[in-house]
Order: sequence, then C-alpha cells, then structure tokens
Amino acid sequence: MIFIPANQPLETPFSYQQVEIEDILLQIARSLSALLSVADQIMTTSVPRQAIPLIFERVDFNARRAEESMRVLRDLNISRNEPATELSQSLTVVVLVADMVVSGHLPPVSLGDEDLFRRNVIRAQSCLDLLRAQV
Repeated sequence: MIFIPANQPLETPFSYQQVEIEDILLQIARSLSALLSVADQIMTTSVPRQAIPLIFERVDFNARRAEESMRVLRDLNISRNEPATELSQSLTVVVLVADMVVSGHLPPVSLGDEDLFRRNVIRAQSCLDLLRAQV
C-alpha cells in the first residue's frame, strides 16, 4: 500500500515509482539482514540438527525475496549503474549458494563461509547502501 505524505502538495507530481523503489530496496535490506544473521549464527554456534530445516526455510525465503526484488529493480531500469550491477552480482552468488545448501549440494556450514556466502551478503549490503544514497 502506498501512502502520499501529508505534507506533499497536491499540485506537485508524486513519484509512485520512487516509493516503489524505496520499498523494494527496503525488502532487499531486510532479506540481507536475515541472511547475514543466519550466516553469523552458523559461524558462532553449533546449530542443532532439528533446527536445520527451519534455517533452510529462512534462507530460502529470504534469498527468494531478495532475488524477486532485484528482478523488479531491473524492470524499473535502475539496475544500470555500478552499485546496482554489483548488488545484482552479489545477490546472484548469495541465491546460488542458498539454493545449493537447501538442495543438499553444499553442507549447511557453507552459509557461514567467509569467502563465499557471507562475503557476498556483506558486499550486497554495501552496494545497497550506495544505491539507496543515489535514489
């Protein structure tokens, strides 16, 4: 749902696309935060075997949400600058690793891997911050 701020004059064109972009960037930020939380949890604690399906569900949900949000950004044509391109590349790696872990092709500890999953989540967050400053 989109709300027009009360202080927005009616005669000034209101950018619904701007609000949509901000909402999409917020969704990506929340997904990345959740994915980083999982990576930190995997790195710092031993996860009980019975918790692994819940972690997989959380990883899969947030990876899908970030992937879909990036697709929408591409459709809105704001993915043509350097931070957006790097964000897209980082999210591609994050989603690929998430898919491989959830499907059993990589062990769950791969989510805490400093050189792959976690590094790309952090890189995506950094690119997202740059992109938000430009929008």
